[in-house]
Amino acid sequence: FFYLFGVYCSLHKAAFLRLCSGPLTLAASTIVVVNLAVAQFAAGGLGPVQATFFHWVGLDLNYLQKIGLVICLCSLFLVLPRLNGGWLRIVARDSFGIFFAHNLVVALFLKTGWPAMGLKWVDLAAASATVFVISHLIVLAVRAVAGPVRSRYLIGA
Repeated sequence: FFYLFGVYCSLHKAAFLRLCSGPLTLAASTIVVVNLAVAQFAAGGLGPVQATFFHWVGLDLNYLQKIGLVICLCSLFLVLPRLNGGWLRIVARDSFGIFFAHNLVVALFLKTGWPAMGLKWVDLAAASATVFVISHLIVLAVRAVAGPVRSRYLIGA
């Protein structure tokens, strides 16, 4: 689904950039994303809804939240271009490797247990930041050991 959304936005790039370029879009998409996250969190669900094929269990807020997040981030970087610096290029360059490595980091956390503080939002933010940083460090380490050409074959970055 998200791949097709990306293809659609790429094919209609000019219209998508016009949609995302205003501060009103940034404010509206931020409100939508935060409200969807709160609704999903309050309902007790983190992640996609699990159901058998053709069995309706309700609307999966995760999809709507991620689409809103894409629009929100695109709008943020268009409205505030100074944020679109070197760090964003580095993360974009390493994004597939981070995506690849984060599954290993999350699995390790699930196996060993994440030291939760008991505050859902703080735990979520701390776990997300930690998973991102460790995943990026794995990508950088693989690239340093294997070299940039071989690391592309190993982890895609």
